[in-house]
Amino acid sequence: MYEATDPHTYETTEEPDRERFKIEDDSQATWAMRKAATARARLHDIELISESEIARIQGWAEHESRDPLRDLAYFEAILIEYAMKQRVEGRKTVSTPYGSVKSRAGQPKYVFVDKAGFVEWAKQNHPEWVAVKEEPALSALRDSNILEAADPETGEMIPGLEVQPATVNFTVEVGK
Repeated sequence: MYEATDPHTYETTEEPDRERFKIEDDSQATWAMRKAATARARLHDIELISESEIARIQGWAEHESRDPLRDLAYFEAILIEYAMKQRVEGRKTVSTPYGSVKSRAGQPKYVFVDKAGFVEWAKQNHPEWVAVKEEPALSALRDSNILEAADPETGEMIPGLEVQPATVNFTVEVGK
């Protein structure tokens, strides 16, 4: 039995009292591929039916939601308008048995229209406003093609690095 973990990766699970079939030649591989193609076609049919039904139900939900959404937007707008007046008077929350309208002062948003210019100015005037990120340069490590955690020039072990071997992935592509 095969269990799909994602559309292109399969894990095998053994049935305890049954010996698993093993493909021994191209003829058996052809048979297995035909079976896989049939299964994939059935999955495609199921997906088409489910998408059609989902679209029908979503259309119904959109139609039925129009009036409640309009009402919700209206009542939220007039509640916020009322809460704004209350905030001017010092009241941050309007509470009712059915819910509340809370107000909270936000923080200013900083937009850097010239990030490099800001960084240069801040380095000179307020260095605490500049963050320096030091991270491993993965592309440089890949380009050096090291296969173990040792310096390729000196052989010295590299602290804090573990190199895991590359894996081989298999994908079954069934014709359509």
